Amino acid sequence: MKKNYLKYVLVLGVVLIWGTIIYRIIQSLQTGPLEVNLKNIPQDSKPAKVDTFSLLLNYEDPFSRSLQSGETEDSIVTDNTIIYKEELTNTTNNNTAQVQKNIQQAPDFIKYSGYIYNPQKKIQMVMVTIQNQSFAMTENMEVNEVTLKKITRNKLTIRYRGNNFTIPKSF
Repeated sequence: MKKNYLKYVLVLGVVLIWGTIIYRIIQSLQTGPLEVNLKNIPQDSKPAKVDTFSLLLNYEDPFSRSLQSGETEDSIVTDNTIIYKEELTNTTNNNTAQVQKNIQQAPDFIKYSGYIYNPQKKIQMVMVTIQNQSFAMTENMEVNEVTLKKITRNKLTIRYRGNNFTIPKSF
C-alpha cells in the first residue's frame, strides 16, 4: 500500500509541474501587444558646449616603413634604396652624378622571409629567398655570393659583390 501511495503522490507532482508550465505558456501567448508609456522628456535649456580641443598631427607615423626598417630621420627610404638627406643637401647640380654613385640599390632577388631562434643552442637562423630558392642561413654564411653579416628580427645586413645592403623583412 505504501508503494501505491508514493506512486500517486509522484504522479500528482508531475501533473502539477507540467500543468503550471503549460498554463504559463498559454497565458503568455494570449496577452495583447504591450503598451508603451512614453513620457514627454523635457529638453535641456542649456546649449551644448562646443568642443575646444584640436588634434595635432605633428607626431611621427607609427606605420612608417622607415621606423620598421630602423632607419633614422636623416635618410629617405624608397623601395630598398636609401638616400641620405646630407647627400641631397650638400650636392649641387654639377655633382648629381657623384650622388648617384653613393646610392646603392639592394638586390631585389633577395628577400628576408623569417627569423628562427633556438634558445637552447643560442643559434639565430633566418629564412632567405635568393633567386626564388629558400635557404636557412646563419651569420657569416655565404650562399650564391651573398654573405649574411648581421641578423635582427626586422632586417638583415648582407654583403653582395663587395657592397653591404640592408634587407627589410618582407611580410
